[in-house]
Amino acid sequence: MVTPDIQFDVCILGGGPAGLSAALALAGVGLQVAVIEKTDYTGTRYGEHISPSALSSLLHIGLSANDVLDCPAHLKSSGIRSFWSGEESQTDYLFHPFGFGLNLSRPEFDQRLAEHAMSKGVTILTNGKFLQSLPTHGGWCLLFRNQHGNGKLRSRFIVDASGRGAVFARSRGERVIRFDSQIAITRRFEPASSCKYAGMTSVLIEPCRIGWWYLCSLSSGTLVCTLFTDADLFKRGDHSAESEWDNNISEAKNILALLADFKPGKMSFCSAATQRLPNIHGENWIAIGDAAFSFDPLSGQGIVKGIRQGWILGLAVARFLEGDREPLQRAIEDMECIFTDYLSTRHEYYRQEKRWADRQFWKRRSAPMRPRIWSSNEIIVSPGSSCW
Repeated sequence: MVTPDIQFDVCILGGGPAGLSAALALAGVGLQVAVIEKTDYTGTRYGEHISPSALSSLLHIGLSANDVLDCPAHLKSSGIRSFWSGEESQTDYLFHPFGFGLNLSRPEFDQRLAEHAMSKGVTILTNGKFLQSLPTHGGWCLLFRNQHGNGKLRSRFIVDASGRGAVFARSRGERVIRFDSQIAITRRFEPASSCKYAGMTSVLIEPCRIGWWYLCSLSSGTLVCTLFTDADLFKRGDHSAESEWDNNISEAKNILALLADFKPGKMSFCSAATQRLPNIHGENWIAIGDAAFSFDPLSGQGIVKGIRQGWILGLAVARFLEGDREPLQRAIEDMECIFTDYLSTRHEYYRQEKRWADRQFWKRRSAPMRPRIWSSNEIIVSPGSSCW
């Protein structure tokens, strides 16, 4: 248990890829870093697929592709098959220098990052729940709770890497701006003993009237199937959810064919909205990763964005603590530009799907985006999700 008189240079809320990448950058220049992670790195964590470019990003934080591949829970991925606009297209990883992506077991992947961070001197407090932050002279006093009881630590700077919940920023009065109400409805399908598709390695993407489907195979043979749609377009009553799922997956004929010999598990729901904080930084704190800007999962940028952004922001925070504010300001401006470019790309990509232009999901994405303030009763979070 951390005692009240221990002082850290930086405390990071959230031990996912963004938070751990920032921690590694900070520890690498000799700073004392604590990470408060709400889980013990077991249970469901969303986001299974990473492209070859994400593997190259691991080099920045001191890991090689082999460090990840040594875990048999991960499966090499050959690419992405998409049926956007009714035509099949293939993104083949064969021609990338790494030659493959990965379909991850996220608990093992994040645990490996955490072990790597601890080996570099980062303190990680698991099962930690953020309670309160108090400004102090020259920094912050942070109150939290974990399996050992209530704890308190002091730091000069706070990094909010707590995901879409942005718990620290919201505790300081920031409100989330949401650009849509997209949710992810996920089921895991277990293979039958003689299932011929258990070794599928490509990720599949297939649109339907109310959104789009995603299918990813894990090394165990389990298929992760997710429908991305708007919260008001999917009925979630006791009996209606099953019929809603069946009705909509019948339109995704390519994915449906692969699920024929699999047994479906329970549905889980979580937010997959495009959102951002109006202010991603304040006095001696900054938000990074999904806490600052959350992208549509269709962009495929979640993990790689977190790793790259965490590393850059970590180094910038280190310079800030030395009295040089320019690198941090430049990094913030770059984050703003990336999000602006993302919004434009997102709009254009959704407009390419013409088959359901008159349906609500697609009409909303072809029109100019109208952001609205997040309210707590709109977000849908399932137990074990990556949201705080």
